[in-house]
Amino acid sequence: MPVLWANMDQELIAAQITGVIVVSIAMLLTLLIITHSISLSVVGLAVNLLPVMTIVGLMAWLDISLNMGTVLIGSIALGLAVDDTIHFLWQYVNERRNGVSVQEALIVTIRLTGLAIFLTSMIIAAGFSVMMLSQFIPLLILVYLTSAICWQCLLIFFCCQLF
Repeated sequence: MPVLWANMDQELIAAQITGVIVVSIAMLLTLLIITHSISLSVVGLAVNLLPVMTIVGLMAWLDISLNMGTVLIGSIALGLAVDDTIHFLWQYVNERRNGVSVQEALIVTIRLTGLAIFLTSMIIAAGFSVMMLSQFIPLLILVYLTSAICWQCLLIFFCCQLF
């Protein structure tokens, strides 16, 4: 039986890695359609992949292994991050198309999308935090990692505003 579980874990991990790659390509194409800019799309993709890479790094640092529960964290991170990125870039591109300067477009975009991005992340984190009452350890690990992703997405968003 352990061989079956080991093989299933390996297959699931390989499928999730392939899924993250395919989703990353789809995200890049979507961002290209929205922005009509390769550089802006690549920056948007990098911002979306940063939470995935740091949460995987955190898992390695804390010696949390990839298994059937934790392997989902990459997909969750991408899903949370891409929502915020699309809202932000859509508004920014619209402001720029209206002839607004880069700096003014960023200020207006942050004013119009900042609260929604913040509230979305907080609501998702609060929703997942309810599961912290669970006694099921794999679920608890997933919940803590997902909460870390929500906070990290907010941190990245607010740090990007400084530049």
